[in-house]
Amino acid sequence: LIKDSKLEIPSITPENTLFTDKMDVIFSTRLKGVNLRYTLDGSMPDSTSPIFDNKITINDSKTLKVAAFKENWVPSDVVVRDYAKVQHRIEDFSIEKEPSERFAKPKKLFDLEEGSLSFGDGQWTGFLGTDLSTVIDLGSEKSVHRISFSTLEDVGSWILYPTKFIVYASDSKNGNFRMVNEIAVTRQGEGGIVETKKVTLDLPGTTARYFKLVIKNRDALPEWHVGAGNPAWIFVDEIFLW
Repeated sequence: LIKDSKLEIPSITPENTLFTDKMDVIFSTRLKGVNLRYTLDGSMPDSTSPIFDNKITINDSKTLKVAAFKENWVPSDVVVRDYAKVQHRIEDFSIEKEPSERFAKPKKLFDLEEGSLSFGDGQWTGFLGTDLSTVIDLGSEKSVHRISFSTLEDVGSWILYPTKFIVYASDSKNGNFRMVNEIAVTRQGEGGIVETKKVTLDLPGTTARYFKLVIKNRDALPEWHVGAGNPAWIFVDEIFLW
């Protein structure tokens, strides 16, 4: 192997990972003579994995892993993308407390256009010191397998990951909502680089027309934070059912 000659990671287009029908994906690299090898079964790509040619079409929710290989070079790091085939488009919803007017409007929560690492890119909704609570109406009773959302953490901007995600279901908008499932959103340490994550809650065997989603903010910034005791921001981008 050529000393210190590690291949750069491939680029993947488009950036978006959410789709309703199918998605065509293209890989690229700047160096000539490189094989871009990929997997869609969760395994790590190696020198025996399929070689990318032209494009691949993703029809279902899949985890894509791709890396660059070239003789006598150190393979690149593996790029991982989780693609989700959205089950139900959300058109009708109500929100308990409006997000900050400085950032994206609530409808951006459901438009399948994912945000970047910049909280001010026009895709992220921001909530200062409050939870995100929304009721979505699917129009009729439908089966939902899982619900996910994207969230961003930028500790220096007083934006921390939320603490919990809770989903309720009901057959009527004003009826009794029953809790279906909940999950804690974990983070470690005092934060570093700006990062995003997807939080997914499984809803086995859940059928309903109305779903109430609560994304919990923390009570205040923690003791280790320079703004300790002040309200924290949570930033949420895409909420999707798949």
